[in-house]
Amino acid sequence: MPATTGRITSLNILLEQEGHDYLSELYGRVIENVQKELISADMKNRELSGDPTSGSVEAKRFANASPKAYGTARAAGKGDALRARPVAVPLDHDDEIVEEIEETDIRLYGVDGLLERRAANHVRRMAAKLDRAFFSAAYNTFTPEQDFFYVGSVIAAACQEDDYDEGFYHYMNKAFDGIA
Repeated sequence: MPATTGRITSLNILLEQEGHDYLSELYGRVIENVQKELISADMKNRELSGDPTSGSVEAKRFANASPKAYGTARAAGKGDALRARPVAVPLDHDDEIVEEIEETDIRLYGVDGLLERRAANHVRRMAAKLDRAFFSAAYNTFTPEQDFFYVGSVIAAACQEDDYDEGFYHYMNKAFDGIA
């Protein structure tokens, strides 16, 4: 928001540099908050490398550490080697939200109030779209003979514990924490 005023009173301010800075900051918060809002965020690797403009990036999936008895590494003279497998992540979805506003909305909420409200809504809607796509992809990888009426079976099949995943109970506890 412009430093000279506590509240944006005109849409014209958004055309100036201070307005561009405010919109960039607001957009950055939207992107950051979508990550926080996602149920599926903890199931995804966010440590990516590569150039997104190439159409894909790469995630390294490190194997989980295995606890061993104290002194095992000293007796062997070395620790366990790190194992990682690369996973290509295609970037094939470009989404945006573009809305038109009315003067009535500006008078009711003010420019900055309206932008804040819409940004919060955009976070919720983008997170819902991304989670829906994630869980739909998981659902669509299963065979018809599996029990789809129990949501746990869907998530459990997608989150089988192996050297690279924490397993079903870790994700179920995160996804349903606080739900009674």
